[in-house]
Amino acid sequence: MNKKLIIALDVDDVVLDLVPNWIRIYNRDFNNSVKKEDIHSWDIGTIVRPEDREAMYEYSRNIEIFDTAPPVTDALEGVSLIKSSGHRVIYVTANNPFGCKLPWLIKHKFLDSKDDLVTAYDKSLILADYLIDDKYENVLTFKRKAYLFSQPWNEGLTFHNRVLNWKNIISKIKERSMFV
Repeated sequence: MNKKLIIALDVDDVVLDLVPNWIRIYNRDFNNSVKKEDIHSWDIGTIVRPEDREAMYEYSRNIEIFDTAPPVTDALEGVSLIKSSGHRVIYVTANNPFGCKLPWLIKHKFLDSKDDLVTAYDKSLILADYLIDDKYENVLTFKRKAYLFSQPWNEGLTFHNRVLNWKNIISKIKERSMFV
């Protein structure tokens, strides 16, 4: 077996499908029709009416959007494959209102130990071998190997290691071209 690696995964929109839920609740409350594909910037407030911006930002502190969000498609299968390959998975999140990420990760069977959840705004400080994140700045500053998880808000940005989705990650693991 290869060396046991530490794989750091961003939580929001890499394993927890947050933005579609965020938009769904915003659209419900504000009678709007925003779509995930409308987001072309990290700043989600830029896609809503100016008078709704503050409310949109407030949702990031609303436990409902986290509690009712599903996992990203195929994320659990991919995480299970990483773990069964002998590697450790840790979850790194910048935003953890009310400590909601720990119960969500446990409920959806991602987390083995509370020690594997880290809150950090500067992810370059995390001592992991790999990082998978949807925020461009995080993968740019990470000191080891990083993968940019494709989302509409990072599509126009160039990064040499990009993964399209969890099926793409699973395929790369099975081909032995990732985490070796």
